[in-house]
Amino acid sequence: MTATYASPCGRLVLYHADNLEIVPTLAPASIDAVVSAPPYGTTEEGVAKLNGSTVDGWTEFGHEWDRELPLAWIECHAARAMKDGAAIIVWTDQKQIGLVWQAIKQGGMHPLSIVYWNKTDPAINPRKNFCSAV
Repeated sequence: MTATYASPCGRLVLYHADNLEIVPTLAPASIDAVVSAPPYGTTEEGVAKLNGSTVDGWTEFGHEWDRELPLAWIECHAARAMKDGAAIIVWTDQKQIGLVWQAIKQGGMHPLSIVYWNKTDPAINPRKNFCSAV
């Protein structure tokens, strides 16, 4: 897999890729951090409407890729590839936090905290399970 960015000294290497494809290819205990925004597993079939009209770009929500929150990669691959003391950040829906927390623990890691992102200027809500910040 080709890195998206590598610092001149080689100590920082970033990959912008599907974690299900890249993390299994990484050497054991070779990474300092995993930052991932997997599918949230919250999509339901239907059409998003705003004020009676379909929102551009958000017309169909029967996406198979977003019907299930993938978690096996954390326990099976991320935990193996991470160095001792490495960080893992996984964005997810607030209803899925417990599942992510448990997957991290099952991978032998010790989750420390939950960070909430308070969006001060969020996009228009294209569907009911997206929430704008106040």
